[in-house]
Amino acid sequence: MRFLVACAMAWVVAAIAPAAGVEPLPAQFMPSSELRPGMVGEGRTVFNGFKVETFKATILGVRHNALPGSNMIMARLEGPMLAGHGVVAGMSGSPVYVNGRLIGAVAYGWSFAYEPICGITPIESMWEVWRDIGRPGLQKSKPRSSGPAQLSAPWDWQKDWQDYQGLTGKAPQPLMVNSGLSTQDSELKLPAGELRPLMTPMFVSGISASAARQLGRFFKARNLELIDAGPVGAGAAAAESHEPAPALEPGSALGVPMLYGDLNVAGVGTVTWRDGNKMIAFGHPMMGAGAVRAPLSAAYIISFMQSYSTSFKLGEVRELVGTMDQDRSYAIGGTLGEAPPFVPITVTIGGPAASNPRVFRYKAWKDSDFLPVMAMVALDAAWTSGGGGTGEMTLAADTTIRLANGRAIKKHVLSSSDGNAISTPVGQVLFDLFALLQNPFEEADVASIDVAVDARATRRDQLELVSLTPEHNRYLAGETVRLLMRYRQWRGPEQSRTLEMKLPKPLKPGSYAIHFSDAAAALALERQLHPAVFAPRQFDEVLELVDVMNMSPDQMRLCLVDPQSTTVLKGRPLGAIPPTMESLVRETAPAQVQQQATGTRLDLQTMTMDAPIQGSATVGIEIVDHFNE
Repeated sequence: MRFLVACAMAWVVAAIAPAAGVEPLPAQFMPSSELRPGMVGEGRTVFNGFKVETFKATILGVRHNALPGSNMIMARLEGPMLAGHGVVAGMSGSPVYVNGRLIGAVAYGWSFAYEPICGITPIESMWEVWRDIGRPGLQKSKPRSSGPAQLSAPWDWQKDWQDYQGLTGKAPQPLMVNSGLSTQDSELKLPAGELRPLMTPMFVSGISASAARQLGRFFKARNLELIDAGPVGAGAAAAESHEPAPALEPGSALGVPMLYGDLNVAGVGTVTWRDGNKMIAFGHPMMGAGAVRAPLSAAYIISFMQSYSTSFKLGEVRELVGTMDQDRSYAIGGTLGEAPPFVPITVTIGGPAASNPRVFRYKAWKDSDFLPVMAMVALDAAWTSGGGGTGEMTLAADTTIRLANGRAIKKHVLSSSDGNAISTPVGQVLFDLFALLQNPFEEADVASIDVAVDARATRRDQLELVSLTPEHNRYLAGETVRLLMRYRQWRGPEQSRTLEMKLPKPLKPGSYAIHFSDAAAALALERQLHPAVFAPRQFDEVLELVDVMNMSPDQMRLCLVDPQSTTVLKGRPLGAIPPTMESLVRETAPAQVQQQATGTRLDLQTMTMDAPIQGSATVGIEIVDHFNE
């Protein structure tokens, strides 16, 4: 009997004791279960500069299970800035204390609200995030160093590319919260509308309208809101001339910089709690990314901006202070100290048409999802600040993406336009980084990005191919084919040029095709000749795809093709094998590892014109073993 009683007592003690390894809620915190309507507390946030100031918070009630697995505290805020602005974006994470104990963080509000009524994320929910900070098992690993050796089906990069640009992808809906209170406070009348997480304002300045639209779509799909900071936050160089930021404390403004340097793109919120080098903030997710490695910085608040929809703090980021490693439902969390790695981006704007020729330097968050877009923003911002606008312009851009393994991906792009000439090199850099970082095989370790742009004021004439005519129709192997190219300048006369192609000597008699292709037609032909390059099954083939997508609009390709189809097995053509053997391969090899190539390339020449050119032509020739008299 004593044994049974002892076992029962042990079971009860184990049931009520905290689980092993679970950090209990500190005594200086007050759980939502202890709150009652009418309690008055004090909140802390930054209204201007770095100074943490206080505001009054009156508890209205507790909405039970308002969030999945969590309550929400409802409160009315009072303060000199809050009376005219209400609860503002950027206050997310502002700690609220009752009787000197922390109850949680201001995190939710209504749009179009007349009163500063907010939702407070309880500290007991945020504490779940605190316990996960720095846990090795939850850390996002540095870039994928390896993926599957190959996939059974090729990567559909075209669909992923479309989705990445936001053309077909659908943005997730923001978290909605029931706006009612618990039954004990049912007499309280709340503003109409939906209770939402206070947005994390993402500040940016100095980019074009088109780049802002694309960046806005990208952020919206991640539940972030882009705000044009105007002349504010122009870069770290300006920030370094100001007083250094004080040590972070509860209520301090906190930044999450994604691009840093001559232009900042950063989110701003508020620190809720700090103990040693660990802290939690925001009271809601930033992007809901889970385990991450994102940079943290101090932030400087310039002003409160009033809006009929949702007012917001206007701020800029300052010194880097640490790393966010948790982006969870109830808070973000991280450690102070070393910041995660950035990728340096250097953009050189020069040439006679550059309005402000100079070198622009940036550092971008090393994240596979954000880095391509941040590189796009950096290049666009550099052109906006140092280039020649959107009028008639010709740009020659040289781009270099260096990988940590020493490989360099170099491309040259010539762009002539009476609109936005910078869009062509921007698109090239964006695609290359997308392919390197978003493929399903391996995440390339990008070490640096360099772009040099040479701007010229007058638009070069656009060229148009009119015709391509061979001197003869029949040739011996090893002879030189001469072709007459006719082309027309935009608003100009027709011109001609003679091209030459020496035929290979070991060439069997038969019919062959000579393709003369502009950039778009050359890619279409490459897809026919080497379909495996456009359907990669492993990382090396992704690098081949990036190399193939490398043709400037001022280039033409002269290509000799044997038009007979051939089977491509696992990305490699079978070559000249007996028809019976090729038929056997086609019948026995799995369909997902074989493709049909429409022809075989025998020779290739690339020629550069004086201006971008459009058009393509194909001529047929006959190879004979002798000529009849």
